[in-house]
Amino acid sequence: MLALCFLAVSSLRKMPTIMVSGAQYGEIELNIGCGSPSVTHHQKYVEIKLDGFYTSGEPGNPELPCKFLDVLLPPDVNTSSIDIDVQLDESYEINVTAEVMPAPPLASDETVEWGVGKEIRDGKNHLVYGRGEYYPDKGVEVCRVSNRGTYVFARIRYNPIQYNPLKGRLKIHGNVAF
Repeated sequence: MLALCFLAVSSLRKMPTIMVSGAQYGEIELNIGCGSPSVTHHQKYVEIKLDGFYTSGEPGNPELPCKFLDVLLPPDVNTSSIDIDVQLDESYEINVTAEVMPAPPLASDETVEWGVGKEIRDGKNHLVYGRGEYYPDKGVEVCRVSNRGTYVFARIRYNPIQYNPLKGRLKIHGNVAF
């Protein structure tokens, strides 16, 4: 039986908490959480921040907090079987009075790069800002699996806040177990 335990201690401001424990052979259970977001108004946009998280975003898409976790897996893991099954999602929604600030483009000298497959107008990707669905699509997702010598790691992206541009709503995933 695999039994790992890693705990990031939370402070009074409710910093992110990560708990890893072995369930059954071949399974790893994770529990991750966040505190309340800080919403700051800047002219026509709002900026969203969370203690212990950094903002990340594809250029032109909403710039939201996230955290990456590298989880050590058994060396004999079948990498094609790695999946996330959310068991618990304690979330709530709040309204925002302006659009979430888009992530800036990559720029050097005279070159500005927004990336491929986007419809950029006024610095925003309208394929995201023009839809009535939450962005990013998932609160927790496997980004990639990598080998580091004999070790196998799964990189997991925790998106504690999702944004629905047309409804002007944020969904905060305060505690997620998967």
